[in-house]
Amino acid sequence: MNSGVNVTTNLPEFKAQLRAIGTDMERRAVRQASAAAASVFRSAVQRNAPVQAPPGRKGHMVGTLRRAIYARKLKAERGTVIYRIGVRQGRGEQKRNRDAYYWAWVEQGHIARGPGGALKGGVSSKSLQRRRLRAGGGKVVPPHPFFKPAFESAGIRALQVFNERLTRAIAKYSQKTK
Repeated sequence: MNSGVNVTTNLPEFKAQLRAIGTDMERRAVRQASAAAASVFRSAVQRNAPVQAPPGRKGHMVGTLRRAIYARKLKAERGTVIYRIGVRQGRGEQKRNRDAYYWAWVEQGHIARGPGGALKGGVSSKSLQRRRLRAGGGKVVPPHPFFKPAFESAGIRALQVFNERLTRAIAKYSQKTK
């Protein structure tokens, strides 16, 4: 599951100023401003991510989920800058104590089962079993959403940071061209 929020600014003044400083500087300015906005979103998600109170499970480090949250620039078509805010998971991250494979269970909630209590069958069979467990009063761990609330709360701040960085970069690069 990937959560995302698109923040778009379509101010004619910015476009005119960007065209005035040249294509190379325009790309650099927009990339820097986008990176700053992405870091605002990443910080907000990290703040909202729950932290297990010590002592945790044997071999489990407290704060793994927060450490595993990242912002990464993705390849996109020309003229577009895309950042993904995600959670690191997998075998490679286990070595660095950043494997937060369980983040979706925290975000969406889940049905608690003990050892050997895994659901058996195919996709539709498991779905039916889950619905029955929930309806029958099975032990359900409630969701603790941290992605969506973080994006909703940080959207305005990220746009402000983007605009500030872009304005600063435009001023810096326009002085160089004079």
